[in-house]
Amino acid sequence: SFLPMNHADAGERILLQLAAIESRIQSVTEELSATRELIQDHFKTHGAADESFLLLDKGRRSYHDNSGQSLLFLPLPIWSELFHYITINDIIALSEVCSALYWITKDHEIWETKITQFRLRNFPSYSDTYLPILPTCSKKVKDIYNLYSRSNQNWKAGKYRLRHYPRNDSSSIIALHVVGGKTPVINTFCTHFFEQYDLLHGHLVEKMVFKKRKITHACCTDTQAAISSQDGLRVLDLSKKTVKYELTNLFSHCNRSHMTDKYIAVGCWNGAVKVFSERDGSKVCDFLPGHSNPVYGMDLYGELLATASSDRTVKIWRISDEVNLQTLKGHSKTVLACHFLRMNQEGEAKSLLSGGKDGTLRLWDNESGKEISCFNGHKGAVNCISALGADRILSGGEDGTIKWWDMRCCDPVYQFLTDENHGAVNSMFVDPFRIVSGHENGGIIKHEFWS
Repeated sequence: SFLPMNHADAGERILLQLAAIESRIQSVTEELSATRELIQDHFKTHGAADESFLLLDKGRRSYHDNSGQSLLFLPLPIWSELFHYITINDIIALSEVCSALYWITKDHEIWETKITQFRLRNFPSYSDTYLPILPTCSKKVKDIYNLYSRSNQNWKAGKYRLRHYPRNDSSSIIALHVVGGKTPVINTFCTHFFEQYDLLHGHLVEKMVFKKRKITHACCTDTQAAISSQDGLRVLDLSKKTVKYELTNLFSHCNRSHMTDKYIAVGCWNGAVKVFSERDGSKVCDFLPGHSNPVYGMDLYGELLATASSDRTVKIWRISDEVNLQTLKGHSKTVLACHFLRMNQEGEAKSLLSGGKDGTLRLWDNESGKEISCFNGHKGAVNCISALGADRILSGGEDGTIKWWDMRCCDPVYQFLTDENHGAVNSMFVDPFRIVSGHENGGIIKHEFWS
């Protein structure tokens, strides 16, 4: 008549969590307190593993004791908070013996909330604004959460599956981006062509050749791409594979670009910085003077724009009122990459990462403009930066390695890719499930953490 020990332990952990979150849910404080007291009284009388208290009853959505009072059918806000702390194994264990939890674990809203909370806590810099690039065809929200949880565990344990994508061309990968959907793909850009690969199976899906123009840089969203060349910038509709519009009156050739769903920022060879509307290409603002030398790195976050240059500085601009907020000085050589870092669940970008030819990765405070930390580890230039959170910062280098940093320490947490035969890391795409990197010798390499 007694439950297995793991069920009783899970019940005790729920009691601890109920007490811990009581102050956080003001709207249901009275109901929470009454329920907690009822559970504690019952546990004192009958013990934590009493079958009469946690009895599976598939025919009822809520279990009641002899007095008719609901024991475990708590309001959704409470369970949303509880599920944030309870492990998957505990949830499964309790749902097997408790009818209330059995039905609650099937609630779509509960799991949506748990996914969001888990993602913001473990991967605060990751934004799945378009489609989550999930390595599964299942649409069950519980399965999606399991993938997030499993990937997070494998990240921390350094477990992954390595895959090299076969290519018939050794042209250097200038940029790449992964797009989700029913058939996730990798969009890659080389000097004279665009290629699209199936993310899961690795085969070539489509190829577009640009014979007349040499691509100097490219950037992507899930729906379109901005391709830079010496005579301007073209925006492609990736679904139709057609040119949406062109930006040609830049007065200097486009050296770098970055785009979001609202803006396209362009960094020119003469150091000028320009911002255009993503919708139709109309000019939003010019930042003049911009840099004194060519722009080599850019990042957009809301109304904030960061630009990196061979004048050895990084500048932070605010687009809405066209002002230069900060000029960050510290690199001894050309700065090649910059990336806004979100370090809290509200998504505020209070810090900025930068990397350059001096081989350092630097962390800056956006408000004061002061350098917080300097990370040394690459044997050569830092070409690209990405981040999933303050404890998961990744840098790709000229030395062919990808290093994982934690901002709280100065040494790399982990190093991916030790074989230098694949060449420098020119571009990276990072999400909670994988790292996809494009290399100088044309290689495409994927690290998978979900399997």
